[in-house]
Parts: sequence; C-alpha cells; structure tokens
Amino acid sequence: GDAVQQGDLILELDATSTQLEYDQLRDQLELKKNNVSLLKMQYDKNLKDLVADDTIMGLKLDRLESLLKDEKRLESIGGSSEEDKERAQMNLDIARWEKKKLENDLNYKKQSITKEKRNLELEVQIQEKKLKELHKKLKETQVTATQDAVVTYVNKSIGKKVNEGEVLVRLANLSSYKVEVSFSDIHSEKVKPGMEVRVRINKTDLYGTIESISPEVNNNIM
Repeated sequence: GDAVQQGDLILELDATSTQLEYDQLRDQLELKKNNVSLLKMQYDKNLKDLVADDTIMGLKLDRLESLLKDEKRLESIGGSSEEDKERAQMNLDIARWEKKKLENDLNYKKQSITKEKRNLELEVQIQEKKLKELHKKLKETQVTATQDAVVTYVNKSIGKKVNEGEVLVRLANLSSYKVEVSFSDIHSEKVKPGMEVRVRINKTDLYGTIESISPEVNNNIM
C-alpha cells in the first residue's frame, strides 16, 4: 500500500555469491588479457629469431655454393681431389635441408601461434560476455520502482533463495485504471459509451469515462 516514486529502492537481494563470482571472473579475464599480450610478444620474438636464422642460413648457403664452385675449379686444374669436392657438395646439401627445415618451422610458428592467439581472444570475448551478464545481475539485486506507483505485493521471505524470473514485487500504477460496474437495465437508455462518470469507492471519488457497455443482461442487471 505504500506509494513509491520512480527510482525508489523497494527490495534488496543478497549479492555476496554473485559478487564473488564476478570478482573471480574479472581477475581471470585480466589474466587472459595479459596472456594474449605475452603471447603476442613471444610470437614477435620467435618470428624475428626464425627470420634471422633463415637469413643466416641463406648467407651460409651462398658461401657453401661458392666453396663448391672453387673446389670444382681447383679439381679441373688438379688443385683439389674428388673427395674435397664431394665433401663440399655434401655440406651444401645439408645446409639446404637445414634452410628448408627453418622455413617449415617459420611457417608452422606463424600458423600455430596465430591460432593460439585467436583461441585466447575468443576465450576473452566469452568471459567478457559472462562478466557483463553478472554485472547486470548485480544491478538487478536492487529492486527499484520503474515508475510512480503503489506497492501491492512484496516477497518478505528473508533468507529464502529465489529463482530467476520469480516475482518479488508488484506495483500498481494508479494514474490510470479500469473499473467494472453493473447497473439496472432500466437506465440502459441513459447510459452511453463516452459519458463522464463518477465512481465512489471507500469514500473516494474516481472520475472517468465509459469505455464500453456489455449488451448482456442477467436478472435485469447490465
């Protein structure tokens, strides 16, 4: 029966467990964001290291190719043996395979770290969504009046667990309402839709207009 104004606090729920869950999730979210940043830094470092190793191996290949050419030229004039030429060829072949392995590692790192970073970012987005939902629930633990009205019902079961969607408060907006009345059919010719009326309820006069009249008559009563 109390009158309330828009924004007035009517009822407050215990938000201890929800607040705890919110704080834990917020800390986990901050940790995941840090992990994304660290992963990006590690990715950049690993990528630069692999690119540098690949560049060094390319220089090594150039040198080994030059050495092989020198061995072939020396062999042609009798200044080198077949064994020296084969050794130079083998060193060059090994270096080529090592460079190919480095390039494979580089491509794998690019793909794997990118996917890992994306997975972490998705986890962050999911937790951000959950955090917003919990924040909404925390705000909803304070039940306030959405408009100027009269309180017609309040759940006063202190300490009782409530389920989502359960009715806790009912408000009645008394700025507009509908009243159903009956009258003798003798007055049917005098009473018409749109007429102004005054209805007295408990010594209180209510003013309004007739919206509709039911044609049904029971015992001379409409």
